Amino acid sequence: MTIQIIETFNYLSDHLSAEEKKYLHFRSINNFMYHFPNLSLSSQAEVENLLQAYFDEVNKNNNSYTIDNTTDLVVYLSKVGVFYKRELGFKQAFPLRFAIFWGLGLDILLLLGGLLKSFYYIPIVTLLFISRYIYLLHFERQGKLYGTLY
Repeated sequence: MTIQIIETFNYLSDHLSAEEKKYLHFRSINNFMYHFPNLSLSSQAEVENLLQAYFDEVNKNNNSYTIDNTTDLVVYLSKVGVFYKRELGFKQAFPLRFAIFWGLGLDILLLLGGLLKSFYYIPIVTLLFISRYIYLLHFERQGKLYGTLY
């Protein structure tokens, strides 16, 4: 990994607020950089180019890191994530609020459709989403998680 990427990351780490770090997907980039030496040499070169392009895009925003001007960064995040997912078993983050909000919403639709009564009105989708979240906590402890706003 180049010195420029590391210096840019360290500078941002020291000078950004927690909210700005969220919009830059900072924890994802941190996990990528931590596990970078574990990638194969061919993947390291491609990931390094993608991370350099990512930080070039970050520098274009003129210290204005909001959801509106950082959505382009998701493209780089997903491309880098493919390498880490394939080689190191990374998983994509799944926020708890997503699990609860969408799980309950889908369960309500199943209830209104009459399908949930055959399962004794147990919120199956919500339980599946929450179990997925709990499963991903293991990967979060290992630093093998990435995703938007993560």
